[in-house]
Amino acid sequence: MKRNNRLQDAALLLPLVFALASCGNIYDLLGRGSSYDTGSIYVPPVTSDGYYTEDNATPFTYKDIMQSTGLDALPSTGSYTVLVLPIEFTDFRFTEQEISDLETVLNAEDGTGYWESLHSYYYESSYGQLDVHFELAPIYDSGMTSETAYRRYAVNSSSDFGTTLVNSALAEYKKDHSTKSLDTDSNGNIDGVIGVYSCPNYESGELPFNDAAGFFWAYTYWAMEAPSSVSPTLNLYFFMSIDFIYSESGGLDCHTLAHEFGHMLGLDDYYPTDYNPAPYNTYFATGWLQMMDGNILDHDPFSKVALGWIDPIVVLDDCTIEIESSATSPNAILVPTASWNGTAFDEYLVIDLYTPEGLNYLDSHETYIGRPRGYTREGIRVYHVDARLVEINVNSNGNYSYEYYSGTKLNPSPTRGYSVAATNSQKSNAYADIDYSLLNLIDKESALSLSNPFFDNGAADNDSLFYAGDTFALSRYMNFFPERTTMNNGYSLDWSFTVNSVSDGKAVITFDKK
Repeated sequence: MKRNNRLQDAALLLPLVFALASCGNIYDLLGRGSSYDTGSIYVPPVTSDGYYTEDNATPFTYKDIMQSTGLDALPSTGSYTVLVLPIEFTDFRFTEQEISDLETVLNAEDGTGYWESLHSYYYESSYGQLDVHFELAPIYDSGMTSETAYRRYAVNSSSDFGTTLVNSALAEYKKDHSTKSLDTDSNGNIDGVIGVYSCPNYESGELPFNDAAGFFWAYTYWAMEAPSSVSPTLNLYFFMSIDFIYSESGGLDCHTLAHEFGHMLGLDDYYPTDYNPAPYNTYFATGWLQMMDGNILDHDPFSKVALGWIDPIVVLDDCTIEIESSATSPNAILVPTASWNGTAFDEYLVIDLYTPEGLNYLDSHETYIGRPRGYTREGIRVYHVDARLVEINVNSNGNYSYEYYSGTKLNPSPTRGYSVAATNSQKSNAYADIDYSLLNLIDKESALSLSNPFFDNGAADNDSLFYAGDTFALSRYMNFFPERTTMNNGYSLDWSFTVNSVSDGKAVITFDKK
């Protein structure tokens, strides 16, 4: 269950270099031009409350960031339709029931009877701000067995991550359908496509051959086909087996779809990869317990702020703040440093109230296969976010340089793009220091400890949450901050807080400024 970005650097550089070559111009490595604009400088409002609600924390979006490097992401708000292509192999035909079940797990307004549909999950997670529907195309008969497809696309050549199969199914669909309505931003690429293949996934043990390459799995990728305004083409897609729509007990289940769709919105994996250098190959920095980490529960508060679903309450001075559960209300608190740029894409703490209800209910009452159970109590989650961007510049030889970028406006060009610097996942590909993670859960029980419980595959539990009477100061939790006494950006965190109360879906927290 991953966003497949093993070739992310190539995917980043190739469109920029190609654009450079096709223009026939030579650009200065750091040339910015007269139109270069870093945007407005953040100035906090004057208020006697000691806090305010920031209603423009996403002046640019994950979609803007991804498109600056030739990739793409789906809009995180609004109403639109995503195309779903069932891809059939001759040795594993779809049944009528599977196609009916797929329609249900994609579009059911009130869930599937077991959990949510993909539509209802994102409608609820976004507090009604993302209303996405899915058009299920007619079955595409590939005319080959699953093993033939594997030998053709993952053995005899380097794996194409399902691109050829999805493109073939799309070509069949285009014979009778226009794709113009599926390109809502009119950039010449379809906004997003889901390819669902009919054979089992490689971990099921039910394939009649050894899928050593892991071709038949679930992952998100970018085809980067040349755009067309006449017949929009494939770029962003995810590829998955029909068996991922069924839970271990046989219920209709969107856990895998919800995780992969998070990638389509631009979110990274928050779990480690095996090929990270030790000890980061087993460092679950968010403790498993959220959708982009363990494929369970609702999305975390950082992701919701970054996707524009929560306008965060920003702490400015000594104050007391009451929040409601993020499971039911778009509430989160952002604790900035003096250098905060006013956007979701910077470094700060984000705090929310977790309750085991709504999208959290199932996974806090049942154990999803291979995962720890979700928190079963209501309590405060505290995350250290380092979502700072880097600006990447490419010269005519294809060499690139990058530096941190704190502007509130992006300036993409044929030789310039942007990326979130830190990651929890593929640290060997990150632009940030390897010790920096995009998102760290602060484990309440680890105050004044020299260790971090999320190394060695450690999982969060109820004791990771903050409850009434608990306090936070960076000096008590230095083990969750690589620079120990400061944030990653070198600035101090001039705040401590005390949880006054947590009860009945509400919490009261008092903040003190040094």
